Amino acid sequence: VKSDYQLQLTLDEYSQDGPFSVLNSWLDQLIADDNCCGFFRPFAEDRGGVAPEPWHISHKLTADGYAKELDYHRFSQLLEGGCWPLSSEIRSRAEDIFHRYVEQG
Repeated sequence: VKSDYQLQLTLDEYSQDGPFSVLNSWLDQLIADDNCCGFFRPFAEDRGGVAPEPWHISHKLTADGYAKELDYHRFSQLLEGGCWPLSSEIRSRAEDIFHRYVEQG
């Protein structure tokens, strides 16, 4: 990757001819290895919420622990706290947003 390259976070960057194809292959191998310490790609495929993000990795045990703590009631409490940008806009679609983008299924 050239030193002046501007990261775009697109699927093309991680494709076979993309500038991050080597990184993508390495992550594929690491994640496929049963001894990789539990990392996975939570957005490996489009499930109708977040588009695929091959650069996004998570640690399964840690992510599962946080997921157990974040139900819709807690999400609503955090939203009502008003500390999120655009919280007033999110509020009107909070249930849909939670189920589509936050809740893992």
